[in-house]
This record gives sequence, structure tokens and C-alpha cells, in this order.
Amino acid sequence: MYENTKTGKPICRPLFMDETKPGEFNNDPYADDDHGWDYAGYTTNRLDDQFFLGKDILVAPIVNPGQSNRAVYLPAGSLWYHFTDDKYPLKDPVMGGQEFGYYAPWDDPTKDNCAIYIREGAIIPKRELEQYIGELHRHGKVNPITFSVYPGRNSSYKLFLDDDGVTNKAETVHQYRLTEITHEGITGGQRIRIHRLHDKFTPPETFYYLSMPGTIPPSRVKATGKDLQRKYGDTDAEAAAALAESNDKPGAYYYNNSLKTTFIKIFDTLSDITVEAIF
Repeated sequence: MYENTKTGKPICRPLFMDETKPGEFNNDPYADDDHGWDYAGYTTNRLDDQFFLGKDILVAPIVNPGQSNRAVYLPAGSLWYHFTDDKYPLKDPVMGGQEFGYYAPWDDPTKDNCAIYIREGAIIPKRELEQYIGELHRHGKVNPITFSVYPGRNSSYKLFLDDDGVTNKAETVHQYRLTEITHEGITGGQRIRIHRLHDKFTPPETFYYLSMPGTIPPSRVKATGKDLQRKYGDTDAEAAAALAESNDKPGAYYYNNSLKTTFIKIFDTLSDITVEAIF
């Protein structure tokens, strides 16, 4: 969203917009580093009906009535993770540069009805669905952001928060918050930094979560150099509830054994905070 406000680059974009080198499609006979793109040669399942959401989320929907299978192409140069939405464990990544069939029936709730893949190392912010801005907050509920940090290469993401649902002060007096989230591999673990670059808007949520899918239970998690307490429960749901209810500052964490995911809760009190998870 921030990139869109600054450059006008579309939020939903064709594959070739970010994969600017034809060699990124190096298994495709119509991509040639010397001669560039030959758009006429692409089939509809490559460029016409799959797209990027931002630069790291690839979406390949079913577009024909009655169809339950389609071909999906993943650009070369990256590993790609099937999007699970924290509903089941992260699967092994798929190597880019190949095309494969994907089963996505619209009438089977046990199956995905849309193919979605996440680029390795991506940082994906998400929160619970609302029908309008601040819906849950208006009903006395919190809706914190969860930053899902995927395994793989070091990366960064800029989050733009500007909407109080009432005014246009973000535009008129620059009343917004711009936060840069970066992650990098360190010896035996991962380091995540959350740094406010512009800080003139305070969201109603007082904390946020970091999600690290595809991990083993961490031996240690630190924030601002302080060890965070792990929350436990007889079930994953009980451990998650213990974390949600925790007021430990700067934060706490729990490990979801079913999802193979580490969840870290961080209170939004510092403009620059570094979190380290050691596995």
C-alpha cells in the first residue's frame, strides 16, 4: 500500500512487472535474455490469469465456470511457499521456474479454492477481516496486526498506517505512521527489527504479533536484549490464549506444535525494537 501511495505502482500487478528479467521465467521457451519478452507465446495460465499482490504474494485463481484444476507458474529465482493462513503447517517450498497443476474446487471446503504462494523471506502483514475500518475496535474488540515472517532470504517491508476512519489528516498534516520491518538470519536463529520511520499516528492496538512459520520450538526469544517468557498450555489453543492475555512487557511468546509456528507478542511502546529468536 505504501509503495502504491508513493509511486502509483498497482497493488495487484502482472508477473512481469516485478520479475523484470526474462530469465526469471527461465524454463519458459518464450522468455529469452537476449531477445526479451514474446508475449504472444504465453498461455493464459501464465500471464493472463495469475498475478502478484504486492511483490511477494502470487495469486492464481480459478476463472472459468465449472473448472476445478488449473496450471500455476512460479517465477524462477525464488522458492515459493504455499499460503496456509496459519491453518496448517507450512509445507516444503516449491522451486520457482516451473509450472504445475493445482486442484482448487469451489465446492469443497476442505480444499483451497484459490492457489496462493508466498515468496521466500517475505514479510506479510495481516489482521482479522473487518467490513469497515475500526469495526472490531468499535465493538470493544482488538484487531492487532500479525507480521508473518517466512523462511528464506533477508528482506524488508514498509507498513503504512494512516486512517483513523474520520479525517484526512494523513494527507493534510502528514499524520501517519511508517514502519519498516526487516529480518535477517543470524547464527542459530533469526533477527527481526521493527523501526518507525515516521511517527505521527498512533493506532488503537497496543500490541502486535510476529509469526514465524516453519520453525522448531525456540530455545530463547529476546526483545530489546531482554529474554521473553514462553507461555504454555495443555493445548495449542490454551497456550495461544495465555499469550493473548499476557501483559508481560516488552512481550512474550508461545510455540504452536500443530502449526510448527512461533508466535511472539510485542507491545507497541518503542519506536525501534529488535527481536531475536534462537532455535
